[in-house]
Amino acid sequence: MIAEHLALGTAQLGGNSAYAKMPPTETECERILRTAYYEGIRYFDTAQAYGLSEERVGRYVPNDAKIITKLHPDACDESLEKIEERLLHSLAVLRRNHIWGLLLHRERMLDRWQAGLGELLFGWQDRGLISCLGLSLESSRSDAMVFSSAPGMALLQVPADISQPVPPASLFVRSVYAHGMVKDRRAAIARTHERFGNSDVTLLIGAETAEQVRANCRMVRDEYRVRVG
Repeated sequence: MIAEHLALGTAQLGGNSAYAKMPPTETECERILRTAYYEGIRYFDTAQAYGLSEERVGRYVPNDAKIITKLHPDACDESLEKIEERLLHSLAVLRRNHIWGLLLHRERMLDRWQAGLGELLFGWQDRGLISCLGLSLESSRSDAMVFSSAPGMALLQVPADISQPVPPASLFVRSVYAHGMVKDRRAAIARTHERFGNSDVTLLIGAETAEQVRANCRMVRDEYRVRVG
């Protein structure tokens, strides 16, 4: 199943030109999300800071998909009460009774892990409101080993060109196309597969059209020799 190898990144669907030169319309967002699900993708990556992305994922992605979202970067400095408000908002707009994967969006959030944040998130996990916890590394120069400083984390998201050793985890690799700078996308997928090529790695690739989703599925299918759907 392609679900084991490919996740859809949805920053481009938030309506923010910082993530897409021409953000997709509501209609195209629906096409992108429904096409991804139809093609067999079951991981959908979003974030509280991605504008309308969480809301659109909640509106158009079926309930059996695995949604990964991230705490807002402002949570580095916010009260635990405000962070919990943000989590409740994510549940509401995602239209779920739980979040499959919740990531810290900044390594700096780990500074608060022992100061109540870990206890808050474990509490949500104990109540069945979060399935998996994890960390998204900010850049290729980040120290991936900081992941080990917060026991209980299972998911790690890293840039494809990360220069540091990566600890064992359920790994999601983003920026495979270097934010659109790579011309030969098939070769980029092959390079990423060669570097991270074990069964517990999922490529995280965004799209601005449904056609791009289909093309990504074809290339990942060909590289990993898996069935799409």
